[in-house]
Amino acid sequence: MRIEPLTTAYEVLWFALYRAAFPKSERQPESVLRSLYASGKSSLRCLLEDGRFVGLLATAEENGLTFVDFLAIEPTQRSGGLGSAALACLKRETARIVLEIESPDVPCDNAEQRARRKAFYLANGFCDSGLRVDVYGTTMELLHVGGVRFAEYARLFDRTHPDTPPDARPRLLDANAQAVLQ
Repeated sequence: MRIEPLTTAYEVLWFALYRAAFPKSERQPESVLRSLYASGKSSLRCLLEDGRFVGLLATAEENGLTFVDFLAIEPTQRSGGLGSAALACLKRETARIVLEIESPDVPCDNAEQRARRKAFYLANGFCDSGLRVDVYGTTMELLHVGGVRFAEYARLFDRTHPDTPPDARPRLLDANAQAVLQ
């Protein structure tokens, strides 16, 4: 598994997977992603296996913390260990990572899928920070490697979601849980 910057050779595949893997309500407009990438505020990267495009990764970095905004594996390539391989590569690049997942503890139609997603990240070395945030009206859990503070995550979210209205930006649900440090 290799993680490489997005190039024109993979651009069509990257954005096709992005549209297929994430609901419209969770996607950034492609023009915003392109602008953030061009300005250096975020990284759009390809997951390559034996030279083949197998997935996408969108991240932002600040002060040693990497925020995983989007990670997806091609549907035909799922359940083959590629997601785990991508996370292992990312962990070799950076000591601190944070990502958000929809909370499996909130009543919903896809509770089983949410629980599987959380189990996947925990099995790949991520820890539950205990931080719960409301983003766009959805309760999210922050998972991490190496520790995270809410303020750090919120800064990276704001940087990668510049058009988010103030009332939809991440809001900490438990004011007593400000940081998870290791």
